[in-house]
Amino acid sequence: MHPQIQTLIEIIKTTVKQDIISIILFGSAAKGHLRKESDIDLLIIVKEYNEPVCKEYWKQIKKNGYQMLGIPIDPIFAEEKALTDFTSPFYLDVIADGKVIYGKDVLDKTTFERYNISPIITGGVRIGWRVSA
Repeated sequence: MHPQIQTLIEIIKTTVKQDIISIILFGSAAKGHLRKESDIDLLIIVKEYNEPVCKEYWKQIKKNGYQMLGIPIDPIFAEEKALTDFTSPFYLDVIADGKVIYGKDVLDKTTFERYNISPIITGGVRIGWRVSA
């Protein structure tokens, strides 16, 4: 694992004072397309989502992550059940492209086949998702 990712995991583990189920890297970093102007997108799955508490964690992770790594960090917090929201293109994108970097593998890659969900591709780029009956 890349040393910066390991540092980021340690920042999150020391900041988040509740049960972390999983940390998922997504976006350009997960796809291997990290550029100078990119940020690091993370979905942090916690046992119980509490908005005021998670908002404070969000601030600390962004600040500490940037100070230690020099890269903008964009953490999002959710409970595990959020990954079963198949009406959300965001969560479908995370399931398709995300990489678990810490904790339980909560990305059910069979979701697409089981629920007849397929990508909508235009010009070689995925622009959305189609659910077939």
